[in-house]
Order: sequence, then structure tokens, then C-alpha cells
Amino acid sequence: MPHIENGCLQGSQPPRIDRLDLWLKARVQVETRPDWFFVKLHTHGAEEYNMDVLLDEPMVQFHRALAQRAREDSAFHYHYVTAREMFNLARAAEDGWKGSIPEARDYQLVWDDDIAARGRGAGQRAVATSHPEIRRPQ
Repeated sequence: MPHIENGCLQGSQPPRIDRLDLWLKARVQVETRPDWFFVKLHTHGAEEYNMDVLLDEPMVQFHRALAQRAREDSAFHYHYVTAREMFNLARAAEDGWKGSIPEARDYQLVWDDDIAARGRGAGQRAVATSHPEIRRPQ
């Protein structure tokens, strides 16, 4: 049955390394950093019927295959990031960032531990704030 590859990980769409090539083929990139590819994977909550796929052997095998690919292909690197960090990486790429991935994780929005600690009351969320010293290329 034909389908659209959407990066969903669930019982009917298990994580498999052959799906990686489809995600990369989509070429989700920022023009100024053609060497960076963005792949966002998701699942629909912690549904019990997805537990075996997400927390057992299929996911373990997927992560092992990612690591193997990185070992075998020196041009292939992968990073686990939060939505905030992915936003920062995209913004850094837009600005022509030439530094490292770890440094770009806090490129624009930075995690504010002080605000987060104060904001953890009932119904409150921790926050990210704009970095006060953003340096962009001129």
C-alpha cells in the first residue's frame, strides 16, 4: 500500500534504518548549510500499543544501526536535540554559522535555569529566553 513517509514512529511504522534514507532524501535543509540535514521524528504519545516498538528491540536496533552508519561513513553525523535546539540549529544555519553543532544548540534561545526553577509551580512551564549576546555574521 503506498504511503507518505512522515517520520512517525509507532507500532505500524517501526524505526528502521532503511527509513533513514527516505528522511534524508526529503532534503530538509537550510540553504546556507547544505551539509546539514534536519530529520524530525515523532510518535503519538506513550500509547501502550507502541511500547514494544519504542522501548524494546526495534528501537535498540535502530540506534545501533545509526551508530554503525556513523562509524562506516565519516561524513555521517547525527545529534539528538530538543525542539528548542533544532530551532537554534536552523537559525544558526540561516545566519551562516561555521561553529560546532554543540555550540549552536544555544544560538538564539537559551535555557534559563533560574526562570525554569521559579516557573515550576502548578500549571507553569519552564521557559527559554533569547540569548542576550547573539553574535551574527556581518
